[in-house]
Amino acid sequence: MAAGAIRYAWKNGTEWHHEYIDPAFFNGMYTSLTLNGGGEPHLAYYNADWGILEYAYKDASGWHRFFIDQALGVGRYASLRLDEAERPHISYYDGTQLNLKYAHIVPAVLALNATVVDGALVLTWDVHEAAAEYWVFGAPNLPYFAPGMAPEFEHRLDQVPQGTTTWGTTAGLGDPSIDWTYLVTSVNGAGVELGRSNRAGESEFHLSIP
Repeated sequence: MAAGAIRYAWKNGTEWHHEYIDPAFFNGMYTSLTLNGGGEPHLAYYNADWGILEYAYKDASGWHRFFIDQALGVGRYASLRLDEAERPHISYYDGTQLNLKYAHIVPAVLALNATVVDGALVLTWDVHEAAAEYWVFGAPNLPYFAPGMAPEFEHRLDQVPQGTTTWGTTAGLGDPSIDWTYLVTSVNGAGVELGRSNRAGESEFHLSIP
């Protein structure tokens, strides 16, 4: 593991246990730690190597990491809390704009499912009655990306009209071998987001956290 990587330690009786969370260099500054109702750790921290805010939590399957804000120089002085639904809320400092920022997860309102049909990935989702259209987002390791943060929607793959609730990968997109992950948002006629789905995909094409 890299020197300067963030580690997590806990004590079991009289014995301390240590494990790496993120192997990147200069990671874990300004860490904020909290435990959920089951005693599992959740952390927000600053990746000084890349200058971004990261979030990580541990469950029975291991550690899960997310890039929360990828603008340069953000994430110092992170403060993390979990709400009653155990969704993270993070306040942190934007060193470029010299502002205090706040990040939280928008609850999913569209149930998104991913299946593989004849070697191609097919997405299906719930109807949102107020939507004018749906925007399909996808990228390798999409859990590290939140729609609206990328310049000019660089991860928006398609716009699907209301009345259509399915979409299939084209032109080589969505290769399971490179861990493509997807998310769908519903928008009104002005392009304002009304709601979004859970993420679907990853290497096993299972549903992950919203």
